[in-house]
Amino acid sequence: MEFLRHHETELAAAQLILAMLGMGATLKAADFAGILKHRFSILLVLALQFLIAPLAAVLLIAWLPLPPGIAFGVLLLVLMPSGSLSNLFTHLGGGNMPLSVTATCASTCLCLVGTPWLLRLFAGGVVPAGIEMPVASVVRDVTLFLLLPMAAGMWVARRLPRLARPFSVWTVRASLVVLLLIVVSSLQSGRIQVWEHGWLVPTVLVGCVIVQFGITQLITRAVGLTAADAYTLAIEVSIRNGNLAILLSATLFTAGSTANAELSRGALYVALFYGGAALVLASLGTCLNLYLRRLRPPAAAQPLSPRP
Repeated sequence: MEFLRHHETELAAAQLILAMLGMGATLKAADFAGILKHRFSILLVLALQFLIAPLAAVLLIAWLPLPPGIAFGVLLLVLMPSGSLSNLFTHLGGGNMPLSVTATCASTCLCLVGTPWLLRLFAGGVVPAGIEMPVASVVRDVTLFLLLPMAAGMWVARRLPRLARPFSVWTVRASLVVLLLIVVSSLQSGRIQVWEHGWLVPTVLVGCVIVQFGITQLITRAVGLTAADAYTLAIEVSIRNGNLAILLSATLFTAGSTANAELSRGALYVALFYGGAALVLASLGTCLNLYLRRLRPPAAAQPLSPRP
């Protein structure tokens, strides 16, 4: 376990690359040809991520007696975009992969500008005045761990169609094994103590995952999106980029004051605990979505025309 702990960064990179390789092998360039028809869905998921969720977090923080570090961590996390894990669970649950990848890229681009502004707006009393997103790191990670591996997987599907299916299956399985190793390493490392804040904070964080997933499902179905698109957007909203939250927190609080240490530790606790809860609940949601797909009649399972 000591080896895993010291190589978590490399393991995380390998997990994302394997996952995107496998998912890319199930896609074709033509799958993205009609993505502009999904512009309403993309705008909707951006509004849920960067408007509705932050406002709900502010109300939650004002209502509950959360420690300052935890309150800041919750606010920081809901201002994060979705990440590559949302694409993985969309793939596993039979969602709309082109929509998922496009929404992830769109939310990542928006966060470069929107997250610093919203963080100053909602947490101006605790964050430095000159807050800036680590743009270079975000662009590098999206390019190296999302776009390029996906393009490589699509190349395999095009050039080696007979191998595309087994290639996809085994690379995705390998990514899940690496993900399990990362989770086990995080639990064994002792970086967070689950019950150090009592039962309230873990309950709130688990509730945030469930509420974001459920509310997104209700809204997207109410406006007429297909079941596959509704599931895809619910995954995008409920699984946030916790690694980016940890990175941003580290750049915000470089000074060694007690207050800064508390805020940084709170952000770390929220990112790690929320990430673990999201993995478990997304796995359950994926299984449920696959089960419901089997129950739908064949006609209902056909994709419908997306809302303009």
